Amino acid sequence: MRLRFLWAAVTAAAFSLSISQAQVINMSGTWNLNVQKSSWGKVQKPVSVLVTIEHDEPALKYSGNMVYFGGEDTRTFSFAGAIDGKWYPISRSYGSGKISMRRIDFRSMESEFRSDDGKWTEHIRTLVSRDGKELRRTIRRTGPEGNLNWTEVYDKR
Repeated sequence: MRLRFLWAAVTAAAFSLSISQAQVINMSGTWNLNVQKSSWGKVQKPVSVLVTIEHDEPALKYSGNMVYFGGEDTRTFSFAGAIDGKWYPISRSYGSGKISMRRIDFRSMESEFRSDDGKWTEHIRTLVSRDGKELRRTIRRTGPEGNLNWTEVYDKR
């Protein structure tokens, strides 16, 4: 009886591990912000965001452009690191800091950002749709202006 229980537990754990590793959705590609599907709360809504992602689990690289109303305020951003729970340097519009990303399951990950000056923190949960055509980022930022929450929805080109 014990042997059967132990075998079932080992088999279930191995199956779970192989499923989670084998079926991680690849986020590689070009993603376009769907402004209408996104919800902005109190943050300034951009006119457009275009992101290019290179993803080879756990390695992750991305770069993009963000444009605000009138096109006068355009920002570029990039990151190179991994979804491995380690801290990587990154620069944001409000300063430099470190970011850590970790896998939640085969379709989602979480990241934590901390600014070097200690004024800003950001928690982001990223979820890719089952068909791999939509990417949703739920963001919670804390800084000098208080707490901000919003959701960005991206469509794969």
